[in-house]
Amino acid sequence: MSTNRQRIAIVGGGTAGCMVVSHLANNTNHEIVLFEPGAMSPHDDQSRFFDVLNDPSLLRDVDGQVQARVLGGGSAINGMLLTGDVPDFARGLVRRANESDIGPMGEFLLLNGGTFAHLWWNGGRWNPGRAVNHLLEEGRITIVRNDVESIQVMNGRATGVETRNTEYPADVVVVCAGALRTPQLLIASSLMIDEQLNLRQHYALNFVVELVSPSVAPFDSAVFRNIETGDGFIFMVNAYERVSATDTSHALLSIAHMNPKSSLFDVRAMKAAARRLAELAKGLSAHQAFGSVVVDELGTSLNQLLDFDDSDFSGWLLHNVKPLAHPTSSCSRIIDGDGKVTGVDGLWIADASVLPTSPTCTPAAPVTMEAMRIAQNIAGEMS
Repeated sequence: MSTNRQRIAIVGGGTAGCMVVSHLANNTNHEIVLFEPGAMSPHDDQSRFFDVLNDPSLLRDVDGQVQARVLGGGSAINGMLLTGDVPDFARGLVRRANESDIGPMGEFLLLNGGTFAHLWWNGGRWNPGRAVNHLLEEGRITIVRNDVESIQVMNGRATGVETRNTEYPADVVVVCAGALRTPQLLIASSLMIDEQLNLRQHYALNFVVELVSPSVAPFDSAVFRNIETGDGFIFMVNAYERVSATDTSHALLSIAHMNPKSSLFDVRAMKAAARRLAELAKGLSAHQAFGSVVVDELGTSLNQLLDFDDSDFSGWLLHNVKPLAHPTSSCSRIIDGDGKVTGVDGLWIADASVLPTSPTCTPAAPVTMEAMRIAQNIAGEMS
């Protein structure tokens, strides 16, 4: 381990940033300064994630999308679904859902090809912000509660960061502000141009299902179903036991396109997704737990949707396809294989923006695994 103590500035204390902070604090002797305005969430023991999302202090709008503004990032507020492989580091942090965790929507999807998800939950929400908060309490890191507005570079090397009123020199800068905020910061610092953006996004459609009895399920979502089509589309269906913290009389059946080719939704893919979801939703009428199904905020019925001609169907999609909070890949064209920004010494990116493409599962696991890999690269270079 190096005896030459340097300062590492980490921009963003979301899921990825917390992983980077924890690894570097435990594997180097360097000074670590985290720039994160968000506080710790008080809701880690709340299993119903819509209740967590009901706390506006934990959220902010970034380019029209609701994103976390809290130590721990999306992992402190999200639905806790792990639909891909369990990372080695997460053994013991997650568990597979079971019958006691779900309500009628989960039961319906299980009967129609769904499977139980792993949950980032084992007696409480997995929130990487807790480990960072412990490091802060122990005096092993410093947190600056301000947003970074630019990265300082001199003679081809990162030299620090700047908030609204203060410059902070640093020997190494690691940007973990997320796939929307990170490119904004790099563009503002003249380190990236719009043409280099490679943003990917999962887009979804939601059908609202009337519930005969109010939802009382312990988790708002714990069952999913993957669908792969012959023309190469990959979809994920999720069952949500309610639509919000305040509306327990309706539920959601949702489908998302998981292998998009660009940041814009694919009309052909989402037409196929809507038809798949409609076929599945037809079966809801056979269950006594459910009433009517509507496919948009105007109250359009399932039968009306199926009667649309191609032009009306396309217009309906334009108004009803929504991005999930899963942006990735925006900065993947400006980094090397280790996570360094090409052409700038001492500048790294280690968040969802470096994934080469959208993961075909919920993104928390791929993001944390990539953040850990890049943190190991940083520690190795600075040792």
